[in-house]
Amino acid sequence: MGALITLSHSVQTWRRLGLQDPRERERLNFLRNSPLPENPPHLFVPTRIRVLKGFWCDNKQLTPGTITTVPWVLARDMQSIKRAEILPND
Repeated sequence: MGALITLSHSVQTWRRLGLQDPRERERLNFLRNSPLPENPPHLFVPTRIRVLKGFWCDNKQLTPGTITTVPWVLARDMQSIKRAEILPND
């Protein structure tokens, strides 16, 4: 219990003292107003794979021999650990 009170107290102290420093205020304003990062769309292009070793994807168990479509980034990861092979899209 004591650690939580200390943590809360230290966070409040940081907020109180940190906002007095103009550099800290500028940094917090920059972080609040900066745009969110965007993922490149080519990472999520649907890609066909053939499952070599079973794994779970989107709460479904994929068994060996199954052909399914997943985002390219997942297909690349599964191919690198030899769980799937990427098939050409027709």
